[in-house]
Amino acid sequence: MCVCVFVNIYIYIYIYIFFFFFFFLFGHI
Repeated sequence: MCVCVFVNIYIYIYIYIFFFFFFFLFGHI
C-alpha cells in the first residue's frame, strides 16, 4: 500500500470535520 492513499484519507477526514464544524457554527448562529 502506498502512503499517499493514507495521507489522502487523512486530508479527506480533516476537510469533512472542518466542513461539519463550519456548518454547525453557522447553524447555531
